[in-house]
Formats: sequence, structure tokens, C-alpha cells
Amino acid sequence: MRNNISPLSLPFICSILLGLCTLAVSRECLGSQQSLLLQLKNSPDFDGEYSTKLVTWNESSDCCSWKGVTCEEGLVTHLDLSGEHIYGQLDNSSTLFNLQHLKSLDLSYNSFNSTIPSRIGNLTNLSLLNLAYAGFSGDVPVAISRLRSLVTLDLSSSDESDETKLVIPNLKMLVQNLSKLQELRLDGSNISASGSGWCHALSSSLPNLRILSLSRCYVPGPLDESLVKLQSLSVVDLEGTNLSSPVPQSYAKLSNLTFLNLRNCGLLGTFHSGIFQIPTLQIIKISLNHFLQGTLPEFQINNSLQELHLSSTRFAGRLPESLNNLQNLSILQLSKCQFNGILPSSMSNLVQLVHVDLSRNNFTGSVPSFNLSKKLTSIYLSHNGLAGEIPLSLFSLPHLESILLSNNQFSGPILEFETTSSSSLYTLDLSHNNLEGLIPASIFKLGNLTVLYLSYNKFNVTENPKRFPGSSNLGSLDLSYNSLKSFPDLKSLSGLLYLDLSNNQISGEIPKWILEAGNKSLSYLNLSHNNLVSVQEPFVFLKHLEILDLHSNQLQGNIPVLPRNPYYLDFSSNNFTAFPHDYFRNMSGLLFFSLSNNSLAGDVSECICDVNITVLDLSLNNLSGRIPTCLLETSDSPEILNLGNNNFKGPIPDVFPSGCSLTALDLNGNFIEGEIPKSLANCFDLEVLDLGHNELIGEFPCLVKNLSSLRVLILRSNKLHGNIECLNANGSWPVLQIFDIAHNNFSGELPRRWLTKLQGMMADGDDPYSVVLSFAGPVTFAHYVYKVIVISKGIEMELPKILTIFTYIDLSRNNFHGPIPAEMGQLKALYSLNLSHNSLTGQIPPSIGNLRKLESLDLSWNNLNGTIPTQLQSLTFLELLNVSFNHLVGMIPTGNQLQTFSADSYIGNEGLCGFPLTKNCSDKVADPKEDNHSNSGRKIDWTLLSAEIGLLTGFAIVVAPLMFSRIWRIKYYERVDDIIIEILPLSVSRKWFLWTTP
Repeated sequence: MRNNISPLSLPFICSILLGLCTLAVSRECLGSQQSLLLQLKNSPDFDGEYSTKLVTWNESSDCCSWKGVTCEEGLVTHLDLSGEHIYGQLDNSSTLFNLQHLKSLDLSYNSFNSTIPSRIGNLTNLSLLNLAYAGFSGDVPVAISRLRSLVTLDLSSSDESDETKLVIPNLKMLVQNLSKLQELRLDGSNISASGSGWCHALSSSLPNLRILSLSRCYVPGPLDESLVKLQSLSVVDLEGTNLSSPVPQSYAKLSNLTFLNLRNCGLLGTFHSGIFQIPTLQIIKISLNHFLQGTLPEFQINNSLQELHLSSTRFAGRLPESLNNLQNLSILQLSKCQFNGILPSSMSNLVQLVHVDLSRNNFTGSVPSFNLSKKLTSIYLSHNGLAGEIPLSLFSLPHLESILLSNNQFSGPILEFETTSSSSLYTLDLSHNNLEGLIPASIFKLGNLTVLYLSYNKFNVTENPKRFPGSSNLGSLDLSYNSLKSFPDLKSLSGLLYLDLSNNQISGEIPKWILEAGNKSLSYLNLSHNNLVSVQEPFVFLKHLEILDLHSNQLQGNIPVLPRNPYYLDFSSNNFTAFPHDYFRNMSGLLFFSLSNNSLAGDVSECICDVNITVLDLSLNNLSGRIPTCLLETSDSPEILNLGNNNFKGPIPDVFPSGCSLTALDLNGNFIEGEIPKSLANCFDLEVLDLGHNELIGEFPCLVKNLSSLRVLILRSNKLHGNIECLNANGSWPVLQIFDIAHNNFSGELPRRWLTKLQGMMADGDDPYSVVLSFAGPVTFAHYVYKVIVISKGIEMELPKILTIFTYIDLSRNNFHGPIPAEMGQLKALYSLNLSHNSLTGQIPPSIGNLRKLESLDLSWNNLNGTIPTQLQSLTFLELLNVSFNHLVGMIPTGNQLQTFSADSYIGNEGLCGFPLTKNCSDKVADPKEDNHSNSGRKIDWTLLSAEIGLLTGFAIVVAPLMFSRIWRIKYYERVDDIIIEILPLSVSRKWFLWTTP
């Protein structure tokens, strides 16, 4: 058989076979390389359970085939060990640094827990070095500057603490030789540089830089124009760096910029609109720069913008009609700005829109249809001035999941609209508008609708004879603050978990059908602030109900049977009269229980102590007997206990444990006797202590001086006595804001040392972070707002909410004496001061004029003297002033404030004169200082002088003869003796004669 292979082809075939053999040999891992990698595998340690690369390495296979390893001619050139859960230390002894041919090294997302070894500088062939979030900390070695071939360098680190940060002591030295570098990521690191020095360091050394990411870095401002030299820059991410500077206008010349992130950088000034018009720019984020101003420019056709983030800035003005030129725009985030005017109808042409957030601005007019924005998934327009009807076109957008239109001025009814059960709409919020009429059945046909908020409108669904259409996914329905007059039929809402019908006009009974709401799975039910009078019988609340709020109705009789394990029960402000003694059986999870302002009477059953209630409010009832000891004696006792305004008698049990958890104790308005228990000092977390209007005796409870968390102390109207200075008490009240001990028998001088420790009353300037003083329970619905009654501006008033900036001192109707301490003027945050009805003396200290926030000052019915200090004219917020019935003299200071009060504020001071009193002042008013130090310039009052002269003359006429004439003395005593015998008994007259006989 003839061979068909040409002789000429044999050499060709041999060459091919030889080449293949050579290629195979070149791809085999050299033994030295494999040995180095195996040593690297053994140190440091890694978690084999989560490792996907190192765990597979073994000596029986070619190392070039190992995961994460790439070779060239048998030499390891690329090593990727990212996310391998490596932990422990990497030091200079590691075999890693003997892999001299490495071009790419990725150790990111591990937990090395060491500094970066300096031998990293030996890997001079590296073009990529990624140590991001690898657990390295401390100083970055300057040896990295020897890696002249680097194109990508990522040293990003966590910014959770200084211990996990990388520190770059000298950025200029680090990058000075990295001229090939195109990508630099140092996120979260601490860069030491003065001013804009870091900008100069980068612009002078990295001419080819395309990506610069320094987010969450500690780099100082300002931004410098030198960065414009980096014309290759495409990505700039400086988010979270506190630059505190404007953005240079020249940045509009970065012609290759595609991504600019200056979010939360403390930017100032006006943002140059030309930056928005960089032709290549796709994403710009400058949100959370609260002092940055600017306006949007007219956008050119074919603009590349895809995402525009300006939220929480001071950008203002109207949205330009040219917005429709942003045909690539997918995210428009302009919330919490100062934009105004109508929304351009051209927005409906933005076909790529996915997310729109224009909430919390000043937009007016109607809402664009967005009918061409078929990709839209969320539209947030809440908190504006938008009006008109709700655009029904929104409900037909196929991918729309969230519509938030709350807090606007939409009005009229919502008409029925076409929809399908396949609609993607998940959340619909139309609350806080002026919508009215019937709720369209179309809404309940939205098959995926889960959250529906319609509160604060004028809906009245009761005119619809049909029940609500079924919607298996509707879980939250809020119809509070509407015009409902009866219960809507919600039985068909099988997925309902949250139902709020509060603040309507619903009357009559709570119906039994509510058992069927949510397929008996309802967990939240709020029917408060209606006109409900009873519960339809037989009635047992749902076993899954965790939160039940029936407060402020007209319910009466026994408290209804409770659900199995509720968290929150509020039955306050009704007419309930009793609850069974075993009422709290199977209620171990109850956290909040309020029966305040009902008609409960009798003793409190100790069965209530079987439940570890966090908040217990039984105030404003007719409960009597003694306070149950079990409510106070364990560390599991309530944190909030309010038994105020009842008829409790007897002492407060002295059983507060060492681990006392009380935050607020209110026993105001009872008949409680005895002394304040010493064990109360164990309640270190106590913020509110109100024992006013009782019959407590004893001295001031110095034990509470050690309660540093105390904000409110009220001991008003008791029988307490003694000094309040507490010389042996070392504690202080750094946050005390309400101190009321009026109507007691306290005495002594006002304590100067104590006043200097009231730091919470000394804050000068407005507090922008003032909040309502309240208790936040372990879950959000266990929130409890503290309430107290104070005498403010002469009127008794309840404070339903106590702001943390409200400060108040009332020491009136006691027996304090001595001067008003000048230290009182240090309490610059004080709103109300009442020292009336005491025995205070001396002058009104001029330092009171420092209390610039003072709205009420009552110093009446004391023994104060001197003139009214002119410094009081600076109290421009003063609404009540009373210095009546003292011994004040001189002219009432003229000014804008003190003469606006009526004469009643000054009566009872005979020496006072001037408007508003009718008594005119003389040309020269006596100066108390002159009275004390000099007689010069005084005007003689001849009326008083003549009376003194007459008294002395009469005395001399009678007494002189008795002293110098014996005959006169004898006649005088004889006459007196006759009178004594006539009017006194014999025994007394005999003693008189013995005493007067010479």
C-alpha cells in the first residue's frame, strides 16, 4: 500500500509536535514555585470551611492549575487569594515575597491582623496590588514606592476604628515613582497631608491616573485646582471626606470624567453648573452637603447623565424643561432640597427612568403622567405642595413598586382605574392630603399591594354598601384621621396584619367580625380616639394580636378579655370600672399596659406582679389601699410606674432592690405618708421622680443627689422640712431640668454650691438636638412619653411632652431666708424661676439678667430690698414678672421689657416709683450705694426730723426732773403706789413696795 504522506510533511509534523511539548513543559509549575506556594498555604492560617482556593492546593497536582494561581513559563505571575478567610500575621519572613515574578497580587477581603510587610517592595514586577479590606493596619510602608510598574493599587481599609485603619504618613513619597499608575484606591485610610497637599502630590506624580477613590478618608480640604492636570481622570470618589470647601469651577474641564462622587464632603459655596454638562459624565453624587448651593443648568441633547444625586443640599430654583434631554437618566434623587415651581411635563419622556425621589421640596402644580417611563419602579413626591387629582396613569406602569405622595395638597376623590392582579405595586402612601369620597375598589385589586397608607384625609368608605374587595397580600392598612363613621367591612382582606382606624368618628360596638380580619392573624389593631362604647358579645380578641390600642373612647364596664400574649395594651381614657383578679394569666410577654384615666376603684391586685411589665400606668383613677410591695421589690419590676392621682395611702415601701430598674416613678396626687425611702438611692437610672401633692414628712431626700440621670424631681405640696443643701452628698445632677419643691417647710439659705452643679441648666445657646423626654422600650411601640404638671407663668398646666431644653425651678412657699445667690445667674438655660412666698433678703442680684431665656420670674412676697437691677431689661423673653410685696425702692428701670407689665407686678413696694405705677419719682432717686457710703447730696426729710425732735423733747421734760430732783421722785412714786394698791392684789403690791423702797 502506497503511503500517502508527503515526505515534505514529516518535518512539519515534527515541528508541531515539538512545539506542543515545549508549550506543555512551559506551563508546568516549577518545583521551586510550588514549594513556595505550599509554604504560603501553611502560614498564615486560613479557615478551611470557607476557603475555596487554598483548601484545594496539594503537592500531587501542578501548582499552575491551582485555583487563584496563574503561571507563565512555569513561573507564578498572578496570585488571587481574595476572600479566603486568611487570618493571623503576614510578616517579612513569608515565602510570598520570594515569588519574584508576580505581576498581580490580590489578598483583599481577608483578616491578616498585621501591618503591611516592607518586603512587599521586592515584588518589582507587580502591575496590580490589591490589599483592600485585608485586615492590614498601621503605616503603609514607603517600600511600595519601589513598585514602578504598578498600574492598579488598592489599599482600601475599614474605617470602623483607628485600629483597623491604614495610615499613609507621606502620600507624596508613596506615589512619587508610580508614574504608570492608572487606578488608586485608598478608601478609609488616614492620609497625612497639609491642606491641599494631597492634590499636588497626585497631580505631580500620576499623569496617567484614571480612577481616584479616597472615600471615607481623613484628607484635609480644600479641593485644589491642580487635580485638573489629570486629564485622564474618569472616576473620582471622595465620599465622606470632610473637605469643607467649594468645588473649583475648573473641574468642569475634566473632559473624560464619567463618575463623580462628592457625597457628604462638607462642600460649601455654589456648585458650578458647568460640571453637569461634562459630555462624558454619567453619574454625579453630591448629596448630604447641607451648605452647598446651586441650580440645575439647561441640559444639551445627548447628555450622558444616568444618575443625578443632589439630596440634602441647598440646590434651589426650578427644574429645567430641558430635563427631557437626559434620555439616559435612570435615577433622579433630589429630595430635601429647596427646589420649587411646577414639575416639567417633559419628565414624562424620560424612558430610562427607574427611580425618582423629589420629596421634601417646594414643588407645586400637578404630577406628570410618566406614561413613557415604563421602567419606573419607585416615585417619591411626598412633602411638597403638589395639588390636583392623583394621576391614574401611575397605576398602569408595569414595574412600579412604590408610590409615595403623602403630605401634599391632593384633593377630590380617587376615580376607579384599570389594573390587573399582576401589578407590581407594593407600597401606596397617599396620607396627609385632602382626598375624600370613597376609596376605589381598584386599589384593592392590585394583586401585590402590601402597604396602603390613607391616613389624614377625608375618606368615608361607609357609603359603599359592598365590602372591601379581597387582596390576599395587603398586610398594612392605615385609615386613621379620616371621616369614617362606622367600621368598614374588611373580612375579605385575608393577609391583613396591621390595621389602624384611630381618630375617626366610629361609634357603637366593636364588632365580632374583627376576629376574621386577616384570617385571624391580625397582630396590630388601633381603634383609639373614636366614639366606641362597648364590645360586641361574645368577644375574645385574636390570639395573634400583639398590639391593641383602644384609648380615648367611651368603653365601659369590665376590661375586655385579652389576647393570649400581647406586648402592648392601651385602654386609657375610657370608663372601665374593673378587671378580673386573674386578668394577667398567660401574659408573660406584656411590656406596656395603661389603664390611665378610667373609673377603676379599690385595691390593686398583686396578680399584676405576675407579669414583668416594662411600662405600667394606672394613674387618674380611684384606686386605693397601699402601693403593692411586689411592684417595687425586684429587678424585674416596671421601668415606668405611674400611680399618680389616685387615693393610695400609707408609706412608700422601702424595698427598692440593688438592681433597681426604675426610670420613672410618679406617685403625684395621692395620700402617701411617711418618709421618702432610703432604698430609692438604688435606682441609678431614675430620670423622673414625681412625689408631689402627698403627705410625705421628713427632711429633703439627699439620697437622690447621687442619681446622676435624674431630669425631673417634683416634691411639691408635702410636709417636708429642713435644709436642702445636703453638705454630705457628693453627687450632682448634671441633667436635671425640672426641680419643684414648692409648698413645703424647707428652710435655710439657698445653696450656692448646689447651683453650680446644675450643668443641664447652664447650657448657653439653642440646642438643635432637643427631643421629647420619653422612654423608648425594647420595641418601638412600647414608647412612653413622660408627663408632669408645673406652675408656669402663674398658671397650673400639664406638660404632655417635656422637651429636654425645658428647664424649671420652683422653690416657692417655703421658709428660705438669706440672699438670692449670684450663682443663680449661671443657669442660662432656665425658662422659669419661682422664689415667691419665702423670707429672702438682700438685693436682687444683677446676674439674673444673664438668664436670657427666662420667660417667668416670680420673686414676690419676700423681704428683698434695694432697686430693681437695670440688667433685668435684657430679659426680652420674659412674659411674667412679679416682684410685688417686697421692700424694693427707686425707679422701675425704663426699657422695652420691664414697663410692659401691669402695676400688679410691682405693688406692695412702697419705695418703688415710675411707670406702670401711678407714683411719680422725685428728680433725684436715692442710690443705695450712696446710702451705705456717704451722706453727701442727701435731701433732708423735715417731716421725719420734726417727729424725732418732738419725741426727744417730751422725753427730756418727763425724765429730767425724776433724775435731778428728789422731791419730784418722791411725789412720782407715791402716785404710782396709790395706783398699784387700787388695781393689783395685796401679794403683788407688797412685792412692788419692796422693790421700789430705797
